[in-house]
Amino acid sequence: MPIALPSIQKGDYFISNSKFQHYFDALDTYLDLRDLSDTTKRSYHSHLNSYLTWISKTLAISPEEA
Repeated sequence: MPIALPSIQKGDYFISNSKFQHYFDALDTYLDLRDLSDTTKRSYHSHLNSYLTWISKTLAISPEEA
């Protein structure tokens, strides 16, 4: 039996009070337009979080510079 995950709502992020929150807002807008499933939205959020963390910590640059 599959596990029911709570639905992701606009404003639910993997990083709370993040300096990258506007990127997640923009992503949510596009994902809402595509009408993707909640698990797909979580996956996209997770990948974006990993990428933004990597470029800010490893490369020490902002997303605009990447």
